[in-house]
Amino acid sequence: LTTPVFAAMEDAQMEFPELHDESIPAVNLFIQVSKLLRTSGVRDFSMRDLAKPDPVRLRKHLSAVINFAKFREEKLQVC
Repeated sequence: LTTPVFAAMEDAQMEFPELHDESIPAVNLFIQVSKLLRTSGVRDFSMRDLAKPDPVRLRKHLSAVINFAKFREEKLQVC
């Protein structure tokens, strides 16, 4: 994966753009996982769930994704 170059980083408007080298991929991961979980019916996912996962919440999120995958597979077989 490549790190996107933001306009603010190109224009040097950010004082220390190198500080964001690690945060940008983490934010991108959060955005993509959030989209997947919203599609799966989870509305309360937060950055804390990635940074410091709680076993109960993680199980709930994984269960939602598995249920969504099973539902999707079932619907694709019907068509």
